[in-house]
Amino acid sequence: ECNCHNKAEDCYYNQSIADQKRSMDIHGQFIGGGVCLNCTQHTTGINCEMCANGYYGNPLMAGQSCVPCECNGNVNPQEEGHCDPFTGQCLKCLGNTAGHHCEKCADGYYGDAVID
Repeated sequence: ECNCHNKAEDCYYNQSIADQKRSMDIHGQFIGGGVCLNCTQHTTGINCEMCANGYYGNPLMAGQSCVPCECNGNVNPQEEGHCDPFTGQCLKCLGNTAGHHCEKCADGYYGDAVID
């Protein structure tokens, strides 16, 4: 059985993944060698267990899903991991901005923190 946590319908077996114990089942145990294909709901990873770049949350926790990062337009969305995948805190705010969502001016700066 695929360990895709209801986020993908197809997978394939990879012996290396099994040997390295990298395929996680629904109980958090690293068993098997299933690799999920075409993860949905903004997830990624061997078992669709992580949020994709630009999203954060815990897709394995019941009732939670991956939601878009809210960085106020002040990060480079092409940069890998522009927000923390678990907390959503923006990383590397641009334009002298700061804060959890790059929503305020950095120390020593003033003005509108929104970048167009």
